[in-house]
Amino acid sequence: MMAACVSSAASAAARPGARPSTENSDAMSNILDILKSYGRPSPKEEAVLDAILERLGRGSLSPEDAIDEIIERLNWPLERAAAEVDGYLE
Repeated sequence: MMAACVSSAASAAARPGARPSTENSDAMSNILDILKSYGRPSPKEEAVLDAILERLGRGSLSPEDAIDEIIERLNWPLERAAAEVDGYLE
């Protein structure tokens, strides 16, 4: 009986999107910590970032391509670009 409970819990945890809500808040907290360390983007950077994230939201850009474009156009490190995209997708 105990094995069945463990197996059910393991399979539920393995399902995409079956994350506990505390994991989501931990991820968002980590994202915010990364972004805080870089400070606010300039108005020009923010306009470029908004345009990229808007294309991501419309589906015309994959998350990986959005990260690459942020790195290329804003000369930001991978960690910051990925945090922006992850924060947008959360």
